[in-house]
Amino acid sequence: MLWKKNKALIKFNQTLAINRKTRSLIDDLRGERACFDNLSRKYEKAINEQQRRMTEVIEASTAAYEMRYIKNIEWFFIYTYYFILLYFIFILFYFFF
Repeated sequence: MLWKKNKALIKFNQTLAINRKTRSLIDDLRGERACFDNLSRKYEKAINEQQRRMTEVIEASTAAYEMRYIKNIEWFFIYTYYFILLYFIFILFYFFF
C-alpha cells in the first residue's frame, strides 16, 4: 500500500514538473507574441504610410500628366490659330499688294 502511495506521489510530482515547464513555455510564448504583435503593428503602420505616400505621388503624377495634356492641346490650338491667321494675312498681302 505504501508502494502505491509512493508511486502515485511520484506520478503527481512528475505531472507538476511537466505542468511547471509547460506554464513556463506558455509564458515565454506569450512574451514572444507580445513582441511579435508590437513589430507587426509597427510594420503595418510603416506599410500604410508608404501606401499613403505612393497614392499621393501617383495622384500628383496623374494631375501633372493631365495638366501637360491640356497644355499641349492649348498650344496646338494656339499654334493652329496663329498659323491660320498668318495664312490669311499672307493671302491678303498676296492679293492686295
